[in-house]
Amino acid sequence: MSTATVRGPVSREAERLADMRRAFDQGFAAPIVTESRSVERMLTIRLGDEHFMMRANEITGLTKAKCIVRIPSRIPQLLGLAGVRGTLVPVFSLAAILERQPRGSAPVWLALAGRESPIALAFDEFEGQVELAREDLYTDETQNPSSQSQMLARVGSLVQQVVDIPSIIRMIRNSAGLSGPGKE
Repeated sequence: MSTATVRGPVSREAERLADMRRAFDQGFAAPIVTESRSVERMLTIRLGDEHFMMRANEITGLTKAKCIVRIPSRIPQLLGLAGVRGTLVPVFSLAAILERQPRGSAPVWLALAGRESPIALAFDEFEGQVELAREDLYTDETQNPSSQSQMLARVGSLVQQVVDIPSIIRMIRNSAGLSGPGKE
């Protein structure tokens, strides 16, 4: 005589456990989903009362401005020289380059730019760092093509100008008579 096992109804707890096991296993079977939108890391800064952004990949460092020694120069934007990481670096006023009104006191921060011949761009305040989707960066069609900030960045409901560090380096080199090709 054969014995048949009679099973009663499956408990809700057993069903729930089976569903959880299936979901767990499928989580490993599914391909890894990566973020498809590309982002750009930006630094937010202030010059006087105005807010600006810089691309983090266009600078080589950020430091507090400790001592800037004034030197005579025919370049009005040159504030002087500063010792940064064991190297004398020319310091330029970012407010003067962008034709903005500085706060009045000495700049507090230096953004280092250029690898072979580093320079420092002095500004008033470092406000932080944000990551923006590339679609939040766009060209300002109203700006003069020779402007040092032709890009705009949308951060929430705010729109801020993006400082173009490579064009600033070219402008400084040209005004100093160093217009040859640079490795920056």
